[in-house]
Amino acid sequence: MTTPPTDYGQLIDWAAARERLARTAAATRRAAKPTPQQTAQILAQRARLLAERGDDASRPARTLQLVTFSIDGERFGLETRYVRAVDREPTITPLPVGAEFVVGVTGFRGEIVAVYDIRRLYHGGRSERRELSRLLFIGRDAVEFAIVADTVDEVVSAPADDIGRRPWRRETATAGAPSGLTPDALNVLDGEALLKEPRLVIDQPRADGIDTGVK
Repeated sequence: MTTPPTDYGQLIDWAAARERLARTAAATRRAAKPTPQQTAQILAQRARLLAERGDDASRPARTLQLVTFSIDGERFGLETRYVRAVDREPTITPLPVGAEFVVGVTGFRGEIVAVYDIRRLYHGGRSERRELSRLLFIGRDAVEFAIVADTVDEVVSAPADDIGRRPWRRETATAGAPSGLTPDALNVLDGEALLKEPRLVIDQPRADGIDTGVK
């Protein structure tokens, strides 16, 4: 049997060990105090990483200002920039002919404006005149049409990031303007999509009267 050595110091290359320790200490000092060139490289790498994932925290959250209203017990919101006016006691003249979602016409500052029921527009069925209807006049720079509502309530703020994007009841709608849903179940309508809805494009008035045909 071989007796193990008792002087372990004879088995260690202390010179090599000290050299390795010295190299490790030097590398640690360099990492703690990088050169200007190394600093520039580190900053450039960090900038690339931020650009790749997007610095969301640096962008202010977008907030929508919404006019809220209700139809058949369901709450809706439309950005204030698309609501030109509200009439809480409107006079609506029914039309004997027209699409099922056409409620009638009303006057607005000397102009004749078509009135629509957007619930019927997207869900079908014939619109019925409500005794306590309110009107929201919709447009960009000028009124293009009006939509009927049971109530017009208030203006609220809603963070855009909190609005879940989805089609408006596409499972039952024949076609629909995209909208979203807030956490408190407010249906947010897309104003641009509503204004571009082809079924709401009305022919120009004729010289002998109003053409109520829907293109």
